[in-house]
Amino acid sequence: MQKSPLYSTPVKLTEQEVTEEAGRKVEEGRDRGKQRLRKAETENGRDRVRQRHPTPSPPPHTLYA
Repeated sequence: MQKSPLYSTPVKLTEQEVTEEAGRKVEEGRDRGKQRLRKAETENGRDRVRQRHPTPSPPPHTLYA
């Protein structure tokens, strides 16, 4: 494998290793998100976090080309 100019050590990962790494990162992110949600829920009542505000509709266009 050729040395990459960006890194001093060449990185050799098989396709399986790459997918495993990606899967692990996704799982970590999911866990972190759940933790954050749980923390927010315990801090200020459960229904407070779940409530989503409807996205406001964009203002109508008054200028036409």
